[in-house]
Amino acid sequence: MYRKHIWYNLFGIIMNKLTHKKSQKWKKIIFPVCVYVIGIFVFTGVNYERTKSNLLSGIDRNLFIAAQCIKNTLPSDFHDRALNFNSINKTEDWKNIKALSKLAYITKINFLYTIVIKNGKAYFTSCSTTSDELKNHNEVHYWLEYAEASKALLNIPISRKTVYETTSNRWGTFRSAVIPIISQTGNLYLVGSCYKISYITLILHKEVVISVIFALFLSFLVIPFAYYMLKMQKNYSYFLHTKVQERTVQLSHEISERKRAQEQLTESLAKSEELAEKAQEANKAKSEFLATMSHEIRTPLNVIIGMSALLNNPAISQEQAEYLGTIKGASEHLLNIIDNILDFSQIEANKVNIENVKFDINELVNYSVNSFMNLAKYKEIGLKSLINEKVPKFITGVQVICDKYYLIC
Repeated sequence: MYRKHIWYNLFGIIMNKLTHKKSQKWKKIIFPVCVYVIGIFVFTGVNYERTKSNLLSGIDRNLFIAAQCIKNTLPSDFHDRALNFNSINKTEDWKNIKALSKLAYITKINFLYTIVIKNGKAYFTSCSTTSDELKNHNEVHYWLEYAEASKALLNIPISRKTVYETTSNRWGTFRSAVIPIISQTGNLYLVGSCYKISYITLILHKEVVISVIFALFLSFLVIPFAYYMLKMQKNYSYFLHTKVQERTVQLSHEISERKRAQEQLTESLAKSEELAEKAQEANKAKSEFLATMSHEIRTPLNVIIGMSALLNNPAISQEQAEYLGTIKGASEHLLNIIDNILDFSQIEANKVNIENVKFDINELVNYSVNSFMNLAKYKEIGLKSLINEKVPKFITGVQVICDKYYLIC
């Protein structure tokens, strides 16, 4: 039972997903179909009203023309004589009925008639007939009262205007046109013509059928196009989805590469800082070593220079004095070298303070030349200094004692 319940649940989940996908698919189709169906109804309604308006305009025009022909069909003095019930005999009445029936057949109008208004009532003075009416003896004869006459028709003697109306009477529902006419002696009478509404309705129904057929024809043309558009939309959606996935993967790779580059840059900066610290430590150790070594070397050099000064007295020979001078000069030279090394170490450590002072240029030059005097004499080289008179004695600048600077004259 438990396994069966699991299978039922799994089947329900699958059906829900399928129906959900189908519902989503139908949602995309139902809306355009509804819009199209509504468009068909709107088109049919608009076409129906337009056709109805055009049809009524054409029918009213035909009715007007047919009614105008009546006055030329009947005798010209007929309505000068048709003044009451006894004015026209049956023979003349049948003659008028036949003439109007023939005119109705020619003009394809259902009925043609004439009316006079007496004491607010309408009376037929002549009217066309049909074969059915003749068989049933239901034709309209002279001076038959038109009890269903509308107010607009009864008001024509006052308004003197043509009336177009749709009315219902004992013979059916008609679209009619009624025109006021003045006889030769000035009597007012009405000529009218009418169509059965069933004829108009038949034509309108045909137009509706034609509109529906045209809409269906358009449907056969639109449905393949709509299917093609839906397919194109589906393909385009798939294309966009694919492009988005590709771009997402590309962006993920770019982000990973940037993270990797940032990590490498961070590691490089850390290594650079570590190397810089080690270099500073090495410079510091070098400076400390040089300071220690200079102190250790200066001590014996100062002793040598001091002992040379003590031994230099008038009791020694000239040769011994020269030797002592050489020892003293070499010691001072070595001491200057150590001072220069310390100066370079201070320059590397950015600890050199350059100060402009006033000093004697002659003393500086003489000191530099005398430092090499014994060596030059030993090599039998003449060495002396010569300073131009234009050179000032005292100058301001950085006093650097350079034991290798000398002028040869």
